[in-house]
Amino acid sequence: MQAVLSGARVVRLGALVLCFPLSVVAQRATIRTVVSDIRTHLPLAGVAITGPSLAVFTDAQGRLTIDLASDTATITIRRAGYRTLRVRAASMGTSVALEPDPTLLSAVTVEATASNTLAAGTTLPVGSVSRSQIDASASPALAEAMKGIEGINVQRPGAWGGKAFVRGLGGERVAVLIDGQRVNRACTFGMDQGLAAIDPAAVERIEVLSGPGSTLYGSGNVGGVINVVTRRAPMDRPRGSEVRAATSVAVPGASLGGSYFARARNADVSLSVDAASFGDYRAPTGTVRESGLRTLSLDGKLGWLPVATQRVSLQGTVYEGRDIGYPGSSGATIPRESRYDGALEWGAQLSRGRLDAVSARVFAQRLEHDMSVRMQMKMNGMPVTQVTDARSHSLTSGARAQFRLLPAATLSLDVGAEAVEWRAEATRVTQRVDVPNAMPTVLHTWPNARILDAGAFSQGEWRTNRRLTVAAGGRVDRITKHAEGWAGDAEWIGTGNLGAVVALGGGFRTRASYGVGYRVPDPTESFGVALRPDGYVYKGTPELRTEIARNGEMGLLLDRPVASGALAVSVTAFQNLLGDLIAPVLVPGELISGRPVRAYANVSRARMQGLTGSASLATRGGQRLSVSGQRLLGTNRVNDTPLALVPPAEATLTAHVAREWLEFHPWVEGSWRVVAGQQRVATTAGEMATPGFGTLDLRSGFTVAGARATIGVENVFDRAFREHVDPGVILRPGRNAFVRIVRSF
Repeated sequence: MQAVLSGARVVRLGALVLCFPLSVVAQRATIRTVVSDIRTHLPLAGVAITGPSLAVFTDAQGRLTIDLASDTATITIRRAGYRTLRVRAASMGTSVALEPDPTLLSAVTVEATASNTLAAGTTLPVGSVSRSQIDASASPALAEAMKGIEGINVQRPGAWGGKAFVRGLGGERVAVLIDGQRVNRACTFGMDQGLAAIDPAAVERIEVLSGPGSTLYGSGNVGGVINVVTRRAPMDRPRGSEVRAATSVAVPGASLGGSYFARARNADVSLSVDAASFGDYRAPTGTVRESGLRTLSLDGKLGWLPVATQRVSLQGTVYEGRDIGYPGSSGATIPRESRYDGALEWGAQLSRGRLDAVSARVFAQRLEHDMSVRMQMKMNGMPVTQVTDARSHSLTSGARAQFRLLPAATLSLDVGAEAVEWRAEATRVTQRVDVPNAMPTVLHTWPNARILDAGAFSQGEWRTNRRLTVAAGGRVDRITKHAEGWAGDAEWIGTGNLGAVVALGGGFRTRASYGVGYRVPDPTESFGVALRPDGYVYKGTPELRTEIARNGEMGLLLDRPVASGALAVSVTAFQNLLGDLIAPVLVPGELISGRPVRAYANVSRARMQGLTGSASLATRGGQRLSVSGQRLLGTNRVNDTPLALVPPAEATLTAHVAREWLEFHPWVEGSWRVVAGQQRVATTAGEMATPGFGTLDLRSGFTVAGARATIGVENVFDRAFREHVDPGVILRPGRNAFVRIVRSF
């Protein structure tokens, strides 16, 4: 999913830029303009014009009239398939021409509480993590950069493997994408799931869509969608390169990498390579054994514009992890974790009447995972030492076609179809090492499992007037499942959404939505046989029904200018009802290799509800004060007991101060995070309560001679804590000083 570039150059403005001798006095401005295609000179309908307390669209003839309180306000001109323009109101004239920038249609940049490409045609809340925010984190786990986003919690089982929870839901109840391509795990226990096998240095930004409802992204969106957008050649430079290095103390180790990019008239290329090595990290109570890792990643992209209105893109990635510690599972190490993926994409900005654009993509992604576990346990009262070797791999491949239709100037509609297949194979060998010549237990944990999800979707948005926007979508999927030794199974799934946004005036907007999402049972739940450290064998059930989520929510938004700055506020209340929830249950009397069996079944109805919010105050001088928080409550509706792994209430306050002093550009930032204790736990699942904590992170940076430096201290007061969603009783790193340097050429 390539994003429409927000920092694109201005191609042509039919306006005169006025120069004032010493100062500019802001005046009220009324602007009347026509937006057209720079090639054909035909007017463009549905172009979004946004600014302070402003959100309007051009009519069928490309015309619009706007009134602004200040002619110095910055106006953003945005339309899918064209380069985005940002100009001062005083610089706008009677015409504006846009240059095509054809992209995949699922990468439509929309106006929301943050810059994001995921929420096209929906009224769901969104969040984003920028490149600068990723650089300001010392963790080798990409998910750690998402801390502080409204509704997000992060699980950290070691230096590697961070996983994100969206509104209290994680694992495969959150759809994780890389440039629009689904990421499915290769380990039967999900140790490599989601954001783990992605090097932070290769990422341009992270996008989050909270809650089910969008029909564009398929299975797994019962909690939301996370899309990782990788870096590509910038639009404003013909060529360049970058080298980067970082090191830290409490997470001891370093990373080193570099990138090269070049752009010609109709082609662009970018190449990146990054390597990292981190040892066992230090918690306040001592070193956490088997928590380090080594990684190497390669990323390449090639883009070609055969004509100005079409783009072909080819990209590939290799990620290799070695000697990965996993302290959350005692005695477990991961000798190898690998990811290889490639994608071919084509997009065309046609602008031919009702057919505005079309795009297509094919992709394939293979993950390989090796794991070794040494466990001490008791059998019949006797101590037992056993070693397990597990090898698994998965291949996710798919194709997608999407059309953007403009039936009217105020109506846009995305329609398309996609098919994604998840193939998985795994074998687990367990052997006692304290008994000579002991026969091993061999479990074919994924017996050549195949899950195919083929669906058709539509998602549309209707701007009824300047105050009301209505969004709706529908999707139908055919799910088929196969595995070695199992009969095939299939089912139809229908989902959809309906929402509205109302502009109340004064910068206030209110929104409401209702959406239905789904999550297909994974290979372990459907076909797997897995021995876990608790002594049970977990067995799959092919007849499992697909999980369904029904989410209703309301929100209040504020986006308005204040003295020398801007204020943005977002508050959301939601209730997500989960049906046919999948969980393991004991199978009385059944044994596998002498061990009791738990089988996966549709046993629960659950409710996740809560309140999330964020606010930020930013000045034109670079100062920013922001706060985010959440309160979640998870309930098993069958017996009115708490759900496991529900994060407690928390809040994060961040203050950022920046200065422009010659070429130095220094900045400093402090972030204080307070998390309440979680006493409402699922005791029947063995869950333990966790105490509350507060942590302070300090960061600063500067730019000099083409180099950007970031230095900081995380967990300044060396607090001993763990997140409630973290596995076991493993503590987070203590006081951690770090430095990161990026030099551009």
